[in-house]
Amino acid sequence: MSEFKDMFNGAVDSICRKTGEAAKITKISLEIEAQKCRLSKIYQRIGEAVVSGALASGDGEEVVFKYIDEAKTEKQRLCELIEKKKELCSKTACKNCGASAKSGTYCGNCGEFVR
Repeated sequence: MSEFKDMFNGAVDSICRKTGEAAKITKISLEIEAQKCRLSKIYQRIGEAVVSGALASGDGEEVVFKYIDEAKTEKQRLCELIEKKKELCSKTACKNCGASAKSGTYCGNCGEFVR
């Protein structure tokens, strides 16, 4: 009975870890979409400023460059989020103990090589 209980508890722990990882991935996916939307709005403002002739005005160039700087910052943040999501998605469960580990490394929980 104790062996079954240990096995059951291990399965529950594994499910909880996987659920937590799925929630993190979902949260990052939502952040990525929000970031894309923010970036798109900045690009739209740049386009509107150029089309409206704002560059011809005295401070128009400054406004466009401000938008460009914003776009660079937002693009960098987007790239960071995408990289974070890739890292989370590349993890798998250790077949020995069920802990989350990066494929091709040793499990930090039990030391088993994770394929």
